[in-house]
Amino acid sequence: MKCKICSALLLMLMFVSVFPINVNAKEKHFEKQEIKVVSVIDETSLMRVDDKGNVGFVQYSSSCEANNLILKKKQIKGNKIRSVGKVSASTKEEDMFDCVKSLDKCIITVENCGKFAVINEYDNEGKRIFAYKDKVYKVNRCYYTFGDIWDDGENIYYVYWSRYFDNNRESGATLRCINKKNKKVKTINAFKTKNNVCIDNTITIDDGYIYELCESNVYVYSFNGKKVCRINLPSGKQSLYEEGIDSEEYKYLINHSLSVCGDYIYYCNKNGVYACNMKKAKKFHIFYDGSKDQYFGHDYGVKEICVKDKNTFYIRFTDKSVYEPCGEINKSILVKYSNVK
Repeated sequence: MKCKICSALLLMLMFVSVFPINVNAKEKHFEKQEIKVVSVIDETSLMRVDDKGNVGFVQYSSSCEANNLILKKKQIKGNKIRSVGKVSASTKEEDMFDCVKSLDKCIITVENCGKFAVINEYDNEGKRIFAYKDKVYKVNRCYYTFGDIWDDGENIYYVYWSRYFDNNRESGATLRCINKKNKKVKTINAFKTKNNVCIDNTITIDDGYIYELCESNVYVYSFNGKKVCRINLPSGKQSLYEEGIDSEEYKYLINHSLSVCGDYIYYCNKNGVYACNMKKAKKFHIFYDGSKDQYFGHDYGVKEICVKDKNTFYIRFTDKSVYEPCGEINKSILVKYSNVK
């Protein structure tokens, strides 16, 4: 009997030595490369991957003359950022836009003009191809900001936030749909959230789906407002407030951002980057371990993450000096992460 047990144990040891078990088999190893950032006097849209696999964004000045802004389309090539086109866009009341998004064939802008959201769409040659003034529902003791926007060819979708001055009340996000042909407008969905960590960029619209990033979950909706799934976020710190650091410089250093690439959602917190297949496991696993990365330390926050493919992603970090007196408010550090094979 003892001989049989010993033989079985020996066989198991041989199996483990031949086929080693790796609990982090899906975790990849990346090398990072800093990319020259844009001028600190400029605003930028969020990064996006176009249909040709190019990662780009829109850069524009926060000051203007004669209610006119130049929107510059940028692409990241290697460790450099190059211009690929520009559009002259008009503004109504403010000297900057509340939301700018570069899609494959156009640039869309949203501007907060009191009771109205002013939406303009320009083709890549700079011609304005769509304009609409949408009346925003007003609530007492509430102010409005605008989130993501999308064009599916027939309709334009955009999100606006209703934020209460009373921090104890829930904020709400409303998804609006504008038919480009007949200009009929309808509300698709209203989202309620009490997000104590971060409220900016918590709703992403991408290729037919809406992603709502909350403190503990990601909710995915279709364009008709139907909930597709709910995915639990991995554990990990999202803010330095959780460590009891209440200095003003750290107040807005948040690590709580997502990116969508194919069937995968990628999520970033202080631990690193996680990946989740929406159509299969619906569970996040570690994709990049940030424990030894200085940018996942105390002095930086994540402004955004953009995943190009399974081997390359970009993160725009914010340095704590941004929030110091006389800090450079738009200063950011753009880092490219590439898989080391």
